Amino acid sequence: MSRTRWRVLVVDDDAVDREAVRRVLRVASVAADVVEVEDGRGALEALEREAFDCVVLDHLLPGTTALELLPQIRAVAPGAPVIVLTGHGDERIAVELMKGGAADYLAKDSITAERLGRALHYAISLGDAKRATARAEERQRWSTERLQFLVDSAPALYGMHRLEELVNAGAETARELLDAPVAFVGLWPPE
Repeated sequence: MSRTRWRVLVVDDDAVDREAVRRVLRVASVAADVVEVEDGRGALEALEREAFDCVVLDHLLPGTTALELLPQIRAVAPGAPVIVLTGHGDERIAVELMKGGAADYLAKDSITAERLGRALHYAISLGDAKRATARAEERQRWSTERLQFLVDSAPALYGMHRLEELVNAGAETARELLDAPVAFVGLWPPE
């Protein structure tokens, strides 16, 4: 999906760090509408109110960590990719964050416009792909249910001997299949 602007939620209790993220986004020429919040509660409230293309989340927040907050973010905004920023580069924490659903993990002291821009592109593309997969799975589930309904209906239709019975049963099956209030079936004589 091509976008002209992204909606990015920046969650960090340090105003200087939030401004640094904004500055890096500008330098990276990332067109983004940035919403800033200072804590986990503010992040969850913002995610409940509106959709974001990406969440940039500080690892250590007042009263919580990104590891604790990730499942809550997933519950409120399952499709929102999360990039976690930390002041300490710790591979063990990075692995745990990725297992917890983070799309990426960057150390604050090594953030460059190129790295954050690349991380945002990757995270948003990953989020788009996950949403597309979920839509495809939903369409497949719907199609499978409809096909199973037809298969289950076939024996009843097969046992009908009069055309009127077959047409009425077929119309009812079509109505149920399409979840329509009414089904119209017409018979035209051959020309």
